[in-house]
Amino acid sequence: MDKSWIEKPRNSKAYMDGVVNFIRFATEKSSVRGKIVCPCRKCSNCSYHTPEVVEEHLMWKGFSVGYTEWIFHGESLSAFLIESSHNIFASNTPTSTNVHEGTIGQDDIRGLLRDAIGIPDINLSSNPISSKDGREQLPREIIAIARGPNNVAKRYSGFVINGFRFHTKNREKLRKTQNSGVMVEAEGQDYYGKLTDIFELNYYGSFKVVLFRCEWVDIRSPRGMKKDTNGFVLVNFSKLMHTEQLLKDDPFIFSSQAKQVFYIQDVKNEEWSYVLITKPRDLYDMGTTLQGEDDDDQTYTQCMPFNVIDANQLDNCASWARTDVEGENSL
Repeated sequence: MDKSWIEKPRNSKAYMDGVVNFIRFATEKSSVRGKIVCPCRKCSNCSYHTPEVVEEHLMWKGFSVGYTEWIFHGESLSAFLIESSHNIFASNTPTSTNVHEGTIGQDDIRGLLRDAIGIPDINLSSNPISSKDGREQLPREIIAIARGPNNVAKRYSGFVINGFRFHTKNREKLRKTQNSGVMVEAEGQDYYGKLTDIFELNYYGSFKVVLFRCEWVDIRSPRGMKKDTNGFVLVNFSKLMHTEQLLKDDPFIFSSQAKQVFYIQDVKNEEWSYVLITKPRDLYDMGTTLQGEDDDDQTYTQCMPFNVIDANQLDNCASWARTDVEGENSL
C-alpha cells in the first residue's frame, strides 16, 4: 500500500484520499468492533475512537510521523524488521540447556527492561508476532523496542516521580523555589546535576519512557566536587562532564533513577554549592524489625518507653509526701 501520502500537506487531495483508504483498511482489520486505534499526532496509537473521529483527527492534527508499519491496525511487520528483531535477541537468548556464565535469558531480559526503562512486567508469551515462515515468534513489546520510539517526542518542564517534584532550570528561573537538583547513584558513586529537559518517548502505544536531560558536575575532578572538613559535599557547576562534546557523553537518565537534592551557595566562595539531600514527601522511616518467630512481640517491646516507675512503688516513694509542714483537714 502506498504510504507516501502521510508526508503530504493535509489539505492536498493525496492526503485526504490516503486517510480515507487508511480508515477503510483499519476498520476491516480492527479487533474492536466499531472502533480503531487513532494514529494522529496527539493520540499516537494510544486511544480507540470511531472511524469518523479518527478521520477527523487525521485531517486536523495530522498522521503520526514515522508510523509507516501499521502494526496496530492489522498490518504484519516487514521481513526485515522481523529479522532485525531476531538478530538482536538471538545472541542473548540461550539456545540449549548448557547456559554459560554471562548469558542473558528471557527472565533476565524481562527484568532488565523493567529496571532500566521502568515499564511494567512484560509477558513475553503475549501478543506474539510470527515471521512469514513461522519459525520465530516475538511479542509486540520486543518488536517496539527493536524498532525504536516514535520520531515525535513530548517535552515537559515539570514532572512528579518517586515522591519528588522536578522542574527544569528554565522553569524555576523566576521562582523562589528550587526543584531542578538531581542526584543519581551508579556503581557506588553519587552523581550531581541540574535538570535541563524532560522528554517522553512513545513506543507506538506499547509503553512510554521518560528521560531527564541534566547538566552533570565533573565528580572526577577535585575542581568539580569536594568535601569540607565536616564531611559536607560541595559541587562546582562551572566544571561539567557529559557535555555532549564527545560521542560517549550521555547526559540522559531515566526518570525512575532520579533523586532530588538542593544546592546551597557557599557564601565565602560563590562558585561552590553545598549539597542537601532530601527525602520524598510523606515518606517516613519506620526503622527495621528483628527477624524471628516473635517479631510482633519484639516490635511492640521496642516501642515501649524506658525508665517507667511502677505505679505500685509510688506509695513507698518518700518524695511524694511533705514532712516540713503540718497537714490541714479540708472540708
